[in-house]
Amino acid sequence: MKIAPLLCAALVCACAPAADDTDPPTQTAAQDSATATLDAPDAAPSPGQPAPMTEVPERFRGQYAQKAENCGPRFAAIPTQEPVTLRRQDVSFFETGGPVTHVEVDGDAIAVTLRETVGPDEHVRVIYLALNGDGTVRYRPGEGEDVRRYIRCGEQDAAQ
Repeated sequence: MKIAPLLCAALVCACAPAADDTDPPTQTAAQDSATATLDAPDAAPSPGQPAPMTEVPERFRGQYAQKAENCGPRFAAIPTQEPVTLRRQDVSFFETGGPVTHVEVDGDAIAVTLRETVGPDEHVRVIYLALNGDGTVRYRPGEGEDVRRYIRCGEQDAAQ
């Protein structure tokens, strides 16, 4: 399954600033029809095409949370104050996370596809993040989710 065009469409919708920069974007028809499964692997790149990007660029790595007091490992186990941590090759959430399988970058915005392990099951999940110039980010934790304003926490866990 070729998901790069769908990721690009979703990335634009997820990270484009709204009129007051807090309204969530509307979902596109491409997102409505997009489903990712573990049974449908991505097609191999065509000759002359670059290999898909599978590492989070350094400028996006780090821990993000809704408030500074929610940063750090002690809040990683409280789902209502869930920080998200992006590392070079994995993403972690409250009790879940997984390896990065695809990355799309468009300027200050990124869409990260990962194989999230939830209990004994694995699922494909795409998250979206857009860096703002003021140290905040617009974060959407998955398809159909609202965009949230998060802050970048300190540099813990970001260098890996």
